[in-house]
Amino acid sequence: MDEIVVTALKRTSTVQDTPASITAIGANEIEDKGMELADRLANGPSVALGYMKENLNRAMMGDIDECLDMEATHLFHCFQTDDHKNAAKAFVEKKACI
Repeated sequence: MDEIVVTALKRTSTVQDTPASITAIGANEIEDKGMELADRLANGPSVALGYMKENLNRAMMGDIDECLDMEATHLFHCFQTDDHKNAAKAFVEKKACI
């Protein structure tokens, strides 16, 4: 692979110039990586992920004020979840979040 598109700006760069946070995978790895991602999402903070999906969907059709209001409401609700409380505690204790 000589080139890869890494942003919505359709800017091309060589693999060597691509940031380390981007991973190039071959066609034979795509299903395994997809399943790994599906597992991470399935075991992740379901309330926060659901709100993120709602926020993204609203951003496609809503006006900016409506989107910001929804985002603020969702953020407030997320702070009250057990997922957030457990993650905050793990962060303070420098432990992995369960």
